[in-house]
Amino acid sequence: MTFTGVKAQVHCPDTSFRVVQWWDKETIRWFEFLTNSKELSATEVAATSIRKDGR
Repeated sequence: MTFTGVKAQVHCPDTSFRVVQWWDKETIRWFEFLTNSKELSATEVAATSIRKDGR
């Protein structure tokens, strides 16, 4: 995924992103994260993005 807006072309023209989906069994809901990391798993992306209180 890449951004096509004018500001995005100025600030991150050569950056590609991926959308990661992660299911949280405790709160029974899906999360979607936008990341530029190609190496991290969905669980690792979620762990670095979700605070302990779930917000």
